[in-house]
Amino acid sequence: MRNMKKKGFTIVELVVVVAVIAILAAVLIPTFSGIIAKARLNADEQTVTNMNKYVAMAAAEEDFEFAADAVNALYDNGFNVGKFKTFSKGYHYAYGGVENNKFYLLNKAGEIVFPENDATDTATLWGFFNNEKADYIPTVYNYIALSAVAKAELYNGYDCAFRSETEKYTFDLNGKALTVAAKGTNKNITLVNGAVLNTVADGYTLGKGAVAKGVATVSSINAIAPVNGVTTVKDVMITTPNSSIKFADETTKVVLENCTIDLSASETGWLKLGKGAANITSFELINCTFNLNAGNIFILGNANNPDVTVKGCTISSGRGLVLGAESSYTYGDIVIEGNTFIDNGSLQGKPSLQFAGAQLTADKISVKNNTFATKDIALRIHETVKAINCSDITLSGNEFAEGVVKIDGDGATVAQAIADAWLPKL
Repeated sequence: MRNMKKKGFTIVELVVVVAVIAILAAVLIPTFSGIIAKARLNADEQTVTNMNKYVAMAAAEEDFEFAADAVNALYDNGFNVGKFKTFSKGYHYAYGGVENNKFYLLNKAGEIVFPENDATDTATLWGFFNNEKADYIPTVYNYIALSAVAKAELYNGYDCAFRSETEKYTFDLNGKALTVAAKGTNKNITLVNGAVLNTVADGYTLGKGAVAKGVATVSSINAIAPVNGVTTVKDVMITTPNSSIKFADETTKVVLENCTIDLSASETGWLKLGKGAANITSFELINCTFNLNAGNIFILGNANNPDVTVKGCTISSGRGLVLGAESSYTYGDIVIEGNTFIDNGSLQGKPSLQFAGAQLTADKISVKNNTFATKDIALRIHETVKAINCSDITLSGNEFAEGVVKIDGDGATVAQAIADAWLPKL
């Protein structure tokens, strides 16, 4: 009779197989890890090479005043480096300053590893700061802020990264804001190119282009007594995200002038102007700076058909300025003129200027002579829009970054039809 008994693996055979697998793993895993590390390093080196090409071309056309101008030149040319994070863990990108105008790759010890054999002194380089202690580089004393500086523990704690009795640091705020107190810094930090709450400015040395501004909360703005119906908010900083400013009931006209609205410490912080303020007939936003990260600044219409004028403002955001919101809004004359729209560098597929609301009605819409230094979408008709009722529409003289989508309809049929009709005007 045939022996039908099946023969399995013996314990010895299994042990041998496991041992072989372990040996192969011990040999191959370091090899694969080395290959991955090399690939990441190559990606970082290629990124530095590309960044240097961009800033060289940009510097040939315009002089950089601040170190952060190089960062903005990258953004303006559609180069998305996100938050300037390297592929290689623990490594850092750094910029050589406006005279050097080169980017570098630094290792964990803060040494230049690319370009190779470059003898540039690391003390002259600029690192990139995102409110994280990991952004600190032991050999670098200058930093470009990519978001609002708001984490107090990085400055006030006994082990904070940027407090030293001997070393001096410089922060280029890149038009953004610093809001934390500067306890114990011994004024070892110089700030340039941005705004600082005047309650903390005494702890820092204010350098070129840095200004101190008083804080304005939503409640303090609501409490401003209008003069002849005009509520004026001037030379202040607003840092309260996800808020609605109603303004005093007697207000018929709102003027925001030379204000810094910095909500960039919040990932999606927004601010609504005029919510529930039924008596307002006019909004004027003049020479203001909006740092909104991925949030919005909303200007809401009402039954009084308020005029809206936004001139000379810089709006840095992944979503930007919105006329209207989720409901139907009516306006008088809407004038968006002479502004600069900048992406914050970390988002894709987001617009700079939006028209929204189920039905938006206006006497006049004028979008003229603006610079859309954006990498994705300049203007969007939001998908909520079912109609825009306006017979006087002027869209002219605007400048667009290369490759930017000038206008889209956010995927909705009606909104896209409006966008298509507006496109020839742009």
